[in-house]
Amino acid sequence: MQTNMDFKCAIEMIQSASNILVTSHIRPDGDAVGSVIALSRSLSAQARLDNRNITCQTLFLSSAGEPYRFLLDQQDKVIGENFTEEQLTAEYLDAFDLIIVVDTRSARQMPAIGDYLLQRTEKGKPTLAIDHHLSGDAIGTCQVIDTDASAAGEVVYRLCRAADWPLDRKALEAIFTAICTDTGWFHFQNTNATALHIAAELVSGGVAVDKIYQQLFQNHTPAKVLLISQALQSLQLLSNDRLAVMSLTQADLKKCGADRGMIENIVNEPMQIGTVEASIMCVEMEEPGKTRFSLRSKQYLDMNAIANTMGGGGHARAAGLTIAEPIEEAKAIVIAKVIEELNKP
Repeated sequence: MQTNMDFKCAIEMIQSASNILVTSHIRPDGDAVGSVIALSRSLSAQARLDNRNITCQTLFLSSAGEPYRFLLDQQDKVIGENFTEEQLTAEYLDAFDLIIVVDTRSARQMPAIGDYLLQRTEKGKPTLAIDHHLSGDAIGTCQVIDTDASAAGEVVYRLCRAADWPLDRKALEAIFTAICTDTGWFHFQNTNATALHIAAELVSGGVAVDKIYQQLFQNHTPAKVLLISQALQSLQLLSNDRLAVMSLTQADLKKCGADRGMIENIVNEPMQIGTVEASIMCVEMEEPGKTRFSLRSKQYLDMNAIANTMGGGGHARAAGLTIAEPIEEAKAIVIAKVIEELNKP
């Protein structure tokens, strides 16, 4: 466990700023999108109440998955859509007197700005990191971290409540999305009492649970369903059916008419098998010679520790990593490591 719930530092830093950027990691999941949107809306609403002239700009380093796009507005900047990486210069970033990073403090998860954030932190320029992951870099002149939190969205919610900042209906929906996606709709091991209490408060505040569920889990495109089918066709069961492995190539994505954002959560499909303890999703990246992995476990395998040995990270039951090898070679490396851990007494 790592806890540094210095809300006072974060609140003072935010209240002193007039030009704020809120961002997160590439390939933003529900927690990243929900946390960014909720915090930016809360800060903007509080500024209006205080008659303060502040700018609170959101920036996503890559496109959000289709299930989470209902939370976005036109003013949210997304690299590859309405903003380019060429525009993301040091001069552009320096113009913000505060940069807030949520749901990560890992430079490699923010390739476009990771090195800049490390240097900005070293220079002492206001940078706030809000996170719940076990591992990370020295990003943030102020860090608000709780590795026991179910989601970064939980930490954002507690920060907003501690500061008495307003949360409108959309901000509440964003927090609910953050928590429910990172807890697997409240059935992963990280589903704790705090998460459930917050969820109850969000529902009392007007969040329509059925609406969020439909947006997240009953709103797939035909391409997404085809991609799930394609992945399941590649399913291998190894180590006495305790390990499930699936693979997707760029050709598979093209065949299904799918994009990378549709791959999220497919890794969980084999976890329905009673004997399976761990699942690996292998994805051939667009960049030649690189493979991305998602790792999941049910009870005892520490996927964060396994991913850390290969340059990745995340949580004990859900982690990820990238290996600079073609998919078959990279897959063999990861499978061998997971089986080694599975076979330990």
